[in-house]
Amino acid sequence: MKTTLAPDRSEERLPRTLRLQLREATAALHDRLDTAMRPPEDWRSRGDYIRFLTAQYEARVPIEEWFGKVAPAALTPPEQSPLLAQDLEALGAEIPVQRFEFALADQGTPGLIGAAWVLAGSSLGNRAMLHDMRRALPDNDRWPAAFLGDTAMTEFWQALRPRIEEPCAFQDEEIAARAAACIFDHFLTVARMTRPKVGTR
Repeated sequence: MKTTLAPDRSEERLPRTLRLQLREATAALHDRLDTAMRPPEDWRSRGDYIRFLTAQYEARVPIEEWFGKVAPAALTPPEQSPLLAQDLEALGAEIPVQRFEFALADQGTPGLIGAAWVLAGSSLGNRAMLHDMRRALPDNDRWPAAFLGDTAMTEFWQALRPRIEEPCAFQDEEIAARAAACIFDHFLTVARMTRPKVGTR
C-alpha cells in the first residue's frame, strides 16, 4: 500500500502582525532608550528621579502638541505632561521651558499609528518602573508617581491594540516603523541633552 505523507507545514507562516513588525524594527532603539532613561541609582536618588521626569516632560510636550494638531481623537494618546509637571512640582523642581520640537512629515494613518504605538507601549514600561520603585523604597520615602501610576495611557494602549494586532500592507508597515523610530530618536535626543555632565550630580 502506498503511503501518502502529510504535507510539511513547517515552512508555513502566519501573516505577521503590525505590532510584531514594529517591535522588530525598533528593538535596538527601545533597548537604548530604556538604558538612557532609567535612573541609575535604582530610584533612590531624588536628583536622578527629577532628571528622569524632566526628560520625559521635555520629550512629551512637543509630541503631544503635534498629535493635538494633526491626529484624530482615536489616535491621539492621552497627555502625560500635566502628570509629569505635577510630580516635578511635588518634588520642588522647576518645570522646564520648552526647547525641543517634534513633527513627522507623514501625517497619514500608518505614521500616526506607529507614533502612537510607542507612546502607548511606554505605559507598560512605566508600570514596571513603578513596581521597581515601590520595591526599592519604603512606603514613606516613595517619590510622587502620578506619571508612572497613570492608567489613561494603558487604556489607550488597549484601544489601539486591535489596529496593530493584524497584518498591514508593506508600504504602510514601513511608514509606521519610520514614525515609531522617529519617536524613539526624539526621546533619545532629549535624554542625551538632559543627562548630567560627567563628574556632576
